[in-house]
Amino acid sequence: MKHLIGIAAMICLFSLPAHAQASIGGGALNAGSIHALPTYPLLSNSITYSAGSSDFTPSTFMSYDRALAAGFAALAEHNKTLGEVAKESRERAKTKAKMVVEQDADGNMVVVNPQSDSAASK
Repeated sequence: MKHLIGIAAMICLFSLPAHAQASIGGGALNAGSIHALPTYPLLSNSITYSAGSSDFTPSTFMSYDRALAAGFAALAEHNKTLGEVAKESRERAKTKAKMVVEQDADGNMVVVNPQSDSAASK
């Protein structure tokens, strides 16, 4: 009997602070109603039609013959091979750093001028 009273007391004690369930249907001890979705749609769908003027012509329009000629010209254009691109990249002048940041023995950053280092090594 003591166990039954203890279990009933625990159920009542743990069901009282169930506030998170109050918005759905009340607490665990009071019976509330669950709100259903409304039966009418929340927004109405409508169809609208629009039309432009008849004198509109796109600025990128090209006749079929001119478009074919432009396409064949693009295909006939010489594309560089990977080797040619690599050679041009190798021959291009490299940009030099204006300043270099190094770390000294204590772990502090020190700004070093790379031009003065190259002049000192010569």
